[in-house]
Amino acid sequence: GEQGYMVRWKANTRKGSDGYVESLAFRAPGTGRMVVVRFGVDVDQGTSVIDEITAGIKRSSGGGSGKSV
Repeated sequence: GEQGYMVRWKANTRKGSDGYVESLAFRAPGTGRMVVVRFGVDVDQGTSVIDEITAGIKRSSGGGSGKSV
C-alpha cells in the first residue's frame, strides 16, 4: 500500500535460462528508511510469481528491527 518505485526487466543470457529481474524500493512506514526488495526468476516461471510475492508484502508488526520479515 506504499508508494514507491518498481523496475522490471527481462534478462537475456548467453547460457542457461533467460529470466525476469525486478527491484522494488519504498519508504518503510513510520521510519523514513528505504526498503529495497529484489527478485529474480527464470522466464518459464513468468512474472506472476513476482506479482504474487509482491502482493504479499505487508507491514511488519515486529518493531522494525529488520529481523522480522
